[in-house]
Amino acid sequence: MKRKAILIAALTLVIVLAFMGTLAYFTAQDSADNTITLGSVEIEIHEKDAQGNDWVDQEDVMPGARVDKVVTVENTGSSPVWVRVQLTPSLDPDDITGWENLITVTTASTSWTLNGGYYYYDSELAPGATTSAVVSAVDFDPTMGNDYQGAVYNLNVAAEAVQSENNGSTAVGASGW
Repeated sequence: MKRKAILIAALTLVIVLAFMGTLAYFTAQDSADNTITLGSVEIEIHEKDAQGNDWVDQEDVMPGARVDKVVTVENTGSSPVWVRVQLTPSLDPDDITGWENLITVTTASTSWTLNGGYYYYDSELAPGATTSAVVSAVDFDPTMGNDYQGAVYNLNVAAEAVQSENNGSTAVGASGW
């Protein structure tokens, strides 16, 4: 009887293995390559004269003169941004005192907010858009004396931008500065 059970088990095993060898399986494979490109934050400062021509350094400016200097910032990146600008004036030679009261930079009274030494643009700047002017002119007081002959005034303009999407509701409140 034991021999008969082993024979039946062996025969069953042979039948099962033969049956499995004839089975066919449906299979499939697939893959996907996903590309996600991040946006870019890029800006460019534009300096023009009152006629819209590119800014050229001015020479032989006299006391009482107004020098038109229109400064804007363009968003050249692919994402909307918040913009801020810092103006740093200097005079050479630097041993002349009181010049800060005699040379006046005319800055924007609207569209920009002065906060902590920076002018923040009040609106989100879309890709390809340009701000309104943050600077429009530099005025030299008519009472400037002989101490200023040959002096060189420099107005350094430094602009910064951060993404505006998911980064606060105003430029002043944005993170990443």
